[in-house]
Amino acid sequence: MFSVLIHPDVAKFLDKLSEEDRKRCVEALRKLKDNPFTPRPGADIKKLKGRDKTMYRLRVGDFRFEYFIEGNTVYIVEAFKRLQIIHKLKLSYTINNFSRANIMP
Repeated sequence: MFSVLIHPDVAKFLDKLSEEDRKRCVEALRKLKDNPFTPRPGADIKKLKGRDKTMYRLRVGDFRFEYFIEGNTVYIVEAFKRLQIIHKLKLSYTINNFSRANIMP
């Protein structure tokens, strides 16, 4: 079983979504606790290439979440809506960017 930590910027992104979209996204993020590696219905997971760290992308409808795994912890570091923004690579995330207050229940 993994624990899931959300970067404060991702928490802000989730807060701005409609209630329906937020529930769908949060449920998909919670399911990462069981298995953050394998795609399944409702959780399209892809290993990303060309990064310093081993990163993964979770697709939930038009929303994308990028994360990495260290030990038994999944760190959600980026969230965006497909085609809404030009995605900028953010490779400087460290564990220190995370707040223990954002642990997924």
